[in-house]
Amino acid sequence: MQIHDRFQSPEFAKNLGDLIFNWKWSDFDDYMSRYGTKNPDEMTKFTMFFTYWEGLAVIVRRGLMSVELIYDLNYNAVIAIWERYAPVVAGMRRLGNSPQLYEPVEWMYGEMKRLQATKGHSYTLPK
Repeated sequence: MQIHDRFQSPEFAKNLGDLIFNWKWSDFDDYMSRYGTKNPDEMTKFTMFFTYWEGLAVIVRRGLMSVELIYDLNYNAVIAIWERYAPVVAGMRRLGNSPQLYEPVEWMYGEMKRLQATKGHSYTLPK
């Protein structure tokens, strides 16, 4: 279960904590100046998380893993990240003229929300 191991790694947990709790910005330009290409160490945290979830979404969409398994392992991580970073991704899509950027992550978020509603679970993004 390398997927589960990844969720449990100290680096993944620290980066997720930074992305959810520690990073602050006022708008897209402020975000980019703090965490964008001018700060590659921080940008890597975002990129690693989003490409990881993008890969999981591709695996699920191709039928190699069930979306329910991903939900059971860690549904709240993708919900928290997408709800916090959707405006940032929208800005990146505009900036790069790439409307499909991180679309698989957005799809996975929708699936997690669908399953969350079906199961009657709740999750509120920490402030």
